Amino acid sequence: MNAYMRASNLGHIPRQIEWNAARRGVQATKVKGAYSSQQCHMCYYVDKKNRPDQQTFCCRVCGHCTHADMMDISYLSLGDSW
Repeated sequence: MNAYMRASNLGHIPRQIEWNAARRGVQATKVKGAYSSQQCHMCYYVDKKNRPDQQTFCCRVCGHCTHADMMDISYLSLGDSW
């Protein structure tokens, strides 16, 4: 993935985000993206079946259900950083 980003001239984007964050006085944090759409932010259970369709998230363990976009926002706001 990193080689692809460099080859496609997208490798500058992380540096640009860091620069803009520093300029505005906010913190930019890298977040792991792997399985983020399948992980419940309530109980942290990961399963492909948590996403019955593209717009719905329903945890198989705790039963938490929400719109998938809201789930992604919740996961990113937790800051499960590298």
